[in-house]
Amino acid sequence: RTITLPAAANFPGRIIIVRGIATAGSFDLLIARTGADTIDGVAGTATISVGGGRAGAQYMSDGVSDWVQIA
Repeated sequence: RTITLPAAANFPGRIIIVRGIATAGSFDLLIARTGADTIDGVAGTATISVGGGRAGAQYMSDGVSDWVQIA
């Protein structure tokens, strides 16, 4: 499963909560970036492993080109 964050420049200060729920088994939730944006300064995807319950993360836009994981 992949979730793509919108362009950081379009959402300054916005916080996006990503959450996965696994009722059985496990899976990886991939967090992708848009265009040249980065996630925590890295040009790539972030991975949240969800197994036998809930997992998630919160990302905040810097208003320019980066999504920073805050939780």
